[in-house]
Amino acid sequence: MPDSRLLVYLSGRERKSISRFILSQDGKTSVTDPMERLNRAEVTVYDEEVGRGQGGVRFVSLSLNTLGTFNGYCASRDLVIESARELNTICIYSPDGSFARTVCTFGDTVDDIKAVQGMDRGRTSMRLKMYDDFFAVVHFFRDEGRKYVRLFSYDGRPLAQIEIPVDVFSFDFDTRTGTFYTMDQKTEVILRHDVSALLESIRKLPESGMTASGQ
Repeated sequence: MPDSRLLVYLSGRERKSISRFILSQDGKTSVTDPMERLNRAEVTVYDEEVGRGQGGVRFVSLSLNTLGTFNGYCASRDLVIESARELNTICIYSPDGSFARTVCTFGDTVDDIKAVQGMDRGRTSMRLKMYDDFFAVVHFFRDEGRKYVRLFSYDGRPLAQIEIPVDVFSFDFDTRTGTFYTMDQKTEVILRHDVSALLESIRKLPESGMTASGQ
């Protein structure tokens, strides 16, 4: 972040939420409106694990991964991207609070996250990566046996999706040459794909004014 500030994430009370705040060099903390709204989101879903250790103690492990995210920061646009692992929710906001948008399938706004009654373990988001004109996230639909790399603009518009084999867990774009790389986790084979036409079409899209806040 600019001015050597840090964006800090902490596990919330009883591990049912995640707290965010900005830490400055002088040790002062601040929370902007988009961060405050995200901090209020809680989940009540949990996994019960029965411990078989000494005394037969029973452990309850709350599903912090339900709110767990892959995080990134775009310095040129001063935007934070949070892609939720199991809620299939993408939150985009500026640390100063001037822009905030949530792209999600569960509910219409970030405030509706707490209304989710259960996790959809058949669907997982992962591998957030950011580039000059877009960011990309892997969406894995386990029940369907399908996996996609989905591309979004920095104002949250879906731009494209590329279907990839389910064994691929690593990818990258070389936007200079228009190349898309994938690596199979089992064989470690790296494949190269020409996506120059797709990336060129994304570059030609008009920029959004990005004035939305609190969406």
